[in-house]
Amino acid sequence: MAAAKNTAYRRSPLGQASDVSARPSGDNSSDASKNADVSTSARSRDSDATAAKVAEYERFVEERLKVDLQQAMEDRHKVQEEIQVYEELVRNIEALEANGVEEMRAMVNLGGEVFVQADVPDTSRIFVSVGLGFHVEFTRLEAKEFAATKIEHLRKHVAGHTETVSSIKAHIKLVVEGIRELLNISAEEV
Repeated sequence: MAAAKNTAYRRSPLGQASDVSARPSGDNSSDASKNADVSTSARSRDSDATAAKVAEYERFVEERLKVDLQQAMEDRHKVQEEIQVYEELVRNIEALEANGVEEMRAMVNLGGEVFVQADVPDTSRIFVSVGLGFHVEFTRLEAKEFAATKIEHLRKHVAGHTETVSSIKAHIKLVVEGIRELLNISAEEV
């Protein structure tokens, strides 16, 4: 019977088997440099992958989340301005009632910042914008009630926009925290 060849195999970091016995015993330095090269290239690939992932997250924050946040804040601001208009309507009606004004002269905006003077012979009835370009003639009391209802409705919209803003800010914070962890930066360093 033939004698079995006694060969020792070792696994490389990449999972490949190599014949250790076939090499001369004095060639250990080349093994160490090959292992260092493999280790360095693996770290380089990990670093490149991390940098790509960080860039992707940063792009997501800048191009999506911050844009959505800006839009949500603008939407909330528009609704808050509309609330101020209806609150001003209520104050003006109360001022008319408190001063007993039955007729008056007013500046009316025709659009495009063009104003004309108008005589209002009867202030007991008021035209109020109800939305979609429609105006309804109300008594003072009806106008105040409508304004109060509209303000309550608009405040619910503001609350919804505020929740959206808070949610987007939380998402931004979460992604920034993920970036910080990818880069191994502690919270104290930020």
